[in-house]
Amino acid sequence: MSEPVVLTRDNYRDQLKGMPRLARMAAELALQIRHGSLEVTFPDGRTFIVHGQEDGPYGVLDVHDWRFFSAWPFKRATWVSVRRSWPGTGRRRT
Repeated sequence: MSEPVVLTRDNYRDQLKGMPRLARMAAELALQIRHGSLEVTFPDGRTFIVHGQEDGPYGVLDVHDWRFFSAWPFKRATWVSVRRSWPGTGRRRT
């Protein structure tokens, strides 16, 4: 396993190169968390940590198979409805 990398809006595109599209979309969605932190380890051994803007719980997700993202209801319609259901989930202003 690799050392965890803190994923940010500035580095996520470079850090996620070579990953399946749905995995990249899930990571981009994780960048929008507001509270707490999430640590995700992908099947290729890369580990990323995403921190919300405010303190909160710390979650850990170990993905052992890339098919997790295709089985997960993470299709375009779900993507749009999730973004619309939570106010303020658009891109953060820097």
